Amino acid sequence: MKIKNKLFVFIPIVILLNVSLISAAPELSQLFDVSKSKGVEADLENGIFTFSESGGALYIIGNDGNMHTYSNIEPANENLNSFIKMDIDGTINSLDLTASDKTSIYINGVFLPLEKGSRVIYNSKNGVLEVSSNSNSVMNIPRFSENVFQSTPKEIMYTSLGGADLTLSKYYTLKDGSLKYSLNDRQFYVPKGKVSVLNDFKIDAQSKNVLLGKDVKFSGDSLYSLGSGFKISFNSDTSTFNTGESSISLKNSANGKSFQIGDSGSDVSNIQRIVGLNPTGKYDQVTKQAVEKWQSENGLLVDGKFGENSLKRANSRYGFDLSKSLNGKYFGIGDKGEDVKSIQSMLVSQGYLSKTFTNAYGKEVSSIDGDFGFRTAEALKKWQKDNNLNPDGRFGEFSVGKAKNLENNVVVSMLGGLSKITNGRNGLDISLRGKTAIEVGGESYSFDGKNLKQSLWPTLKSNLVSTPTKITFIDDKGKEFEVSLDTNDKQINSIVEINKAAKKVGIDPNGVYCSGYTQVTNSLMIEKEGGNFFTLGEGLSAQKAGVVGQAWTIQENILDKGGRVVYTKEDELTEQQKLKINALKKKANENIEKYMKEGLSKYQSIKKASDDIRRELGAILNQDQLSSQVITVKGDVISMYYRDSTYLAEALTNGANNQKNTHVGSIVGSTNDYATLSSDKNILEQLKTKLGVSSENSLYVNTYSYVNERGNLEPIILKDNKFYLENGQEFSFRGSKEIIVNRPKLAHQKGAGNVKIEHLDKVLSGNDMALYGVTRPKYTDYLTEYYNFPSSTISIENNRLGCNTLDCKKFNLEQVLTANNIPDSTNWAQVISTSTFARQQEFNLPHSQINDFEAITNAILRHETGFGERSGYKLERGGTSLGLTKISDTKGYMSVDKEYIKRSAQNFGEDTPDMKKIFTNKEESIKYGQRYLAETFKIYAPEGEKLNADQLRLILAAYNSGQYTPVRAALQEQLKEMGYISPTTRLTGNLGLETKEAFTRFAADNNIDIDIDNYIKDISANPKLMEDTILYKKIKQEYKLKTGKDPEYAIIPDLKKSMFARTKTVEEYSQLLLDYYMDFCPDCI
Repeated sequence: MKIKNKLFVFIPIVILLNVSLISAAPELSQLFDVSKSKGVEADLENGIFTFSESGGALYIIGNDGNMHTYSNIEPANENLNSFIKMDIDGTINSLDLTASDKTSIYINGVFLPLEKGSRVIYNSKNGVLEVSSNSNSVMNIPRFSENVFQSTPKEIMYTSLGGADLTLSKYYTLKDGSLKYSLNDRQFYVPKGKVSVLNDFKIDAQSKNVLLGKDVKFSGDSLYSLGSGFKISFNSDTSTFNTGESSISLKNSANGKSFQIGDSGSDVSNIQRIVGLNPTGKYDQVTKQAVEKWQSENGLLVDGKFGENSLKRANSRYGFDLSKSLNGKYFGIGDKGEDVKSIQSMLVSQGYLSKTFTNAYGKEVSSIDGDFGFRTAEALKKWQKDNNLNPDGRFGEFSVGKAKNLENNVVVSMLGGLSKITNGRNGLDISLRGKTAIEVGGESYSFDGKNLKQSLWPTLKSNLVSTPTKITFIDDKGKEFEVSLDTNDKQINSIVEINKAAKKVGIDPNGVYCSGYTQVTNSLMIEKEGGNFFTLGEGLSAQKAGVVGQAWTIQENILDKGGRVVYTKEDELTEQQKLKINALKKKANENIEKYMKEGLSKYQSIKKASDDIRRELGAILNQDQLSSQVITVKGDVISMYYRDSTYLAEALTNGANNQKNTHVGSIVGSTNDYATLSSDKNILEQLKTKLGVSSENSLYVNTYSYVNERGNLEPIILKDNKFYLENGQEFSFRGSKEIIVNRPKLAHQKGAGNVKIEHLDKVLSGNDMALYGVTRPKYTDYLTEYYNFPSSTISIENNRLGCNTLDCKKFNLEQVLTANNIPDSTNWAQVISTSTFARQQEFNLPHSQINDFEAITNAILRHETGFGERSGYKLERGGTSLGLTKISDTKGYMSVDKEYIKRSAQNFGEDTPDMKKIFTNKEESIKYGQRYLAETFKIYAPEGEKLNADQLRLILAAYNSGQYTPVRAALQEQLKEMGYISPTTRLTGNLGLETKEAFTRFAADNNIDIDIDNYIKDISANPKLMEDTILYKKIKQEYKLKTGKDPEYAIIPDLKKSMFARTKTVEEYSQLLLDYYMDFCPDCI
């Protein structure tokens, strides 16, 4: 080592402490403490100090005149710089250091804290400190020394590398990109033109520096934003809620292997986010059940414990590695493994693949099984087609790209308004006020603070937003315009749905009936006399939601508990009307005092004062003033002006939050009606007649849609007494068109009368009720607080009757139909009951299966024609284009083949009926439909036994596809497993060429002398013969011998239906009608 004379005295120390002095610069040498420094090479001539060994430390005087220590610094190597370059006055010119452990370094007047693994780069020319890390770490705020210099850094840029989480303060975690900290005003911001991910939210600073704490502010799971010039979206790629790597360590569990009941902490919170719960950090019974459900949906062992396999699944979700496919390029039929599960999971979450299916053995199993078969390929083709990809059923590079893009496609553009985005339990909850815009799938929808220019729902749906999203636009008066895509939302569609919920909490819903008739209701519906007025709700959930109090105070109570105003009639009133109401309020107050002085009680005074103002107040509040739709959802509280109320004066004088209503109810669900409207007549008059309402005003509380030329359901909007498409174009009823009307159901009670559940439009159609307000509680679980029907004179507990008991004599079909909102239920009940009794005699159906038989009949009638309320369509060519035309020659109320009808009439010695009569006469149509159903029952329903869900699905599949089609499909499945049919062949139950060849080869292999052509011809003409043939019996025998399994008698065939069918496969049909069946006989299974 060459050392100049002036430094000779330092030589012994240099040798002992391993500090090399390469050359001399007297001024700088006076700043450098060689006696304490170690593991550092000092190039004093050029002012460069290089850390060369682990544990190295540099002691040097900075430009503030103080001694500073640089320690816990990684040494330099071929891949890593580790140096400080300093001027002769102690000013740092540049540096590149990486912290080997927690430390703090001085840089020209700033003390910069660093965590282990953090790297800092500085060049005094641009004045920016660059700090980056590829490990999860906490970055503390820097502090200033007493002196500020011209060389003092102006900004610090923090950058996350490789998906590291940099916690920059208590509220901000940088997950991707860069974030700057201004040392002048001590403010974090996203630099203009940069994109950063903070707390799972992506912030795109388009045209300005986006200041944290001002332009955007975090609070819990929510991000609040204000201003313009930037965009915000939820970044699902880094979220433990949806997809991406999950910060969960199994080592933090109590046993070190898996999280289970009793565990707690941030790892548990992340698990709860993954399975769709609000994070509490406690692994309780609720968490265990949610984990079990998540494991089932993801094809894992269901044990409720979050262990190694669950963690792998969470971290690999939607992670597609094409190299693991059989050909290394794309996944297709025959591929297996975790990546296939990822594909199936994506298809399930986006609605293209059912969560479960019935396998060849009649068992319901998960669709996420890691086996790329025909069902997965068909679902993938639909997904590809909807996403403008080649629908080839192969999951390759383009499919991977589209899948990843679709995970992150809801963006809020800030244009000067306010927004709040919350990553909640069911996905994103986006609230906007003022000038903002939403981008979905590349399309932008603006909101100016007053109205929503286009409806977002179809775009949310068509772009397959993977995270369920609710978007609410709020104007300056608190009025809401809401769009919701919530895959977990389950509407209550009828009283029967309330029955099911009642059963879950241990209340008998049947009363004195063996049916689905309800005798329970919820706390909101029960008005309870309290002094001189009626109050609502006393359950804990109702208290939590604020759904309590007098009718005229309930809105304020809901708002106090975090609820929102969706609609208020106050916005519709003119200034002149408001002046008149104030005058009436004054009059009512004066009259109440006057009558009380005259000796009347307070109640009598209020009643008499109400009579005084009734006519004048009604003239104002009962006017039809709606001009645009008021959209309600389940749980909304509806406030109404009730003309006949004795509390008008009380509401007017003491109404909180300007509420003058005297009646409330809650929305408990909705139903769909179908209306065919003709352009040659007034559209709204036709619609009123169809719905049975007298007021055009009441039509504005419904929502409307129609089937477009592609066979898809598309919303239409009612505004100013006209219907419009979402693009603003007026909807044409040229000729005639069928529309679907979704009608909200209102639960309410007048005085001490019976609780009613009826259509809201019907309630508002009369002269005694007018819509006053719609308030949305923050919590809707008050709907699940059930009580016995208050007016019931019969003890429910003493009249428990099951649907399938032989001593059940009071099965009331009419009540079941009424509870399911079937029009003209009395007539329908008579027709169905009469036909059922006749079929029971004809086919000797056991009494124990009559309820099943009747419930399936009802399910078929609902699906086929909506009990005569729905028209069918067929595709016809007109010139060079295709169009939808209403079917005039339908198959009747129960769809049965014409040839069967002729054959049935002959079997029972009847004349062949007039086919037009079959298509238009419900009695005849149901007779032949039930005969076909009865024959199907005899094939698949064991004599006298209680039917299970699998047997019911087979009956429904056979009714839909052909009586013996499921039997033939099972035979195909057995030939397939024995190698006579290709593994990729669909099991349709149809006897095509491949099945014929399989019969031929099997017969040859087993020495069966048979003419296959004649055999197929015979069993096609008379399917019953098949089970008695040698070939059929031998296939069953050989299958059991070769596989060791009992052969299934029947399976649901893998058959597609026409493009305009309401269900696309026989499997979908059987499941949908089983759901309908449960509505008509919830106790039967």
